[in-house]
Amino acid sequence: MGKPERIVEDEPISFPDVEPLTIPAEPVAPAEPSREPVPEPVPG
Repeated sequence: MGKPERIVEDEPISFPDVEPLTIPAEPVAPAEPSREPVPEPVPG
């Protein structure tokens, strides 16, 4: 029955795969500040 126990360890490995999805979210934040400077030239 020792083999089935090792299968449980493989499950946690799938969690790290989900983290990479959050990495692309970071680049989105810097994109917001770049939009602010755009509206400034418009009212000028």
